[in-house]
Amino acid sequence: MSRGTSGSPRITKELHAMGRSVAKKRVAKRMKKNGIAGQKRRRFRKTTDFNHGWPVPLNLLARAFERESPNEAWVTDVTAIWTASGWLSLAVMLDLFSHRVVGWATSAHNDTLLA
Repeated sequence: MSRGTSGSPRITKELHAMGRSVAKKRVAKRMKKNGIAGQKRRRFRKTTDFNHGWPVPLNLLARAFERESPNEAWVTDVTAIWTASGWLSLAVMLDLFSHRVVGWATSAHNDTLLA
């Protein structure tokens, strides 16, 4: 369902689909009377900054992810995980030959110290 995020237009549409004849204004009034409000969608926020002065590293792998022996190439990625105490950044490094974790680190902030 909506997980409490629907506003009156969506609820009206769902009621119509269930065979109930109801006006959007009536749904809006009832929602307001009962203190129910739809949640607005969050604005998209660009997180990657391409306009920096740092040198961009070369693409040495060129998508050739198959390796002949261990320790030829390591790859890494960073992801954010929601925890009870807030967001946690996790960086993981993998060996492309064995696909095993070579190392990992966590931090409250996704910055150069994490990398």
